[in-house]
Amino acid sequence: MWDALAFIVKNLSWIWLVAVIFICCVLSFIANRLLGTFQDPDSGEMIYSPKSVSGLYTKSFIGRQTGVGKILHILITDKELILKTNVGRTFISKKNGLLHRVPLQNLISTDLKTERDSSNLIVKFRGAENKEKEVVLLSEKNWEIKEILDRYVQ
Repeated sequence: MWDALAFIVKNLSWIWLVAVIFICCVLSFIANRLLGTFQDPDSGEMIYSPKSVSGLYTKSFIGRQTGVGKILHILITDKELILKTNVGRTFISKKNGLLHRVPLQNLISTDLKTERDSSNLIVKFRGAENKEKEVVLLSEKNWEIKEILDRYVQ
């Protein structure tokens, strides 16, 4: 027993290093699995692609309260709207309900609300099982995003 304890104490820094590397690998694997469907679009022409966008998902309590700050990447192609993020921040976006891949024909409406020095773009769309979902985007380029999405709103 004391030999095992002496071994652990002697090699504690190496044990921590191996544990940290293992945890990082597991988290990276899980994040890559979550982002699998959100890889760059394989079909369609890229129309607009702003990065560093903040957002809120209004259909969940956690999403309404916390949201994400400047980690979303929005891809608008001629066929779909993709809300995604990088691998390191996948868990935050997934927890807040901000990872979506929406065909443009499923867009319901867009609404731009301006307050003092910022603007909120509210995007409503039909998600899985035809449920209505709503995402609030906070960006300096909201008017450009709204202008593009309004072409596809039904």
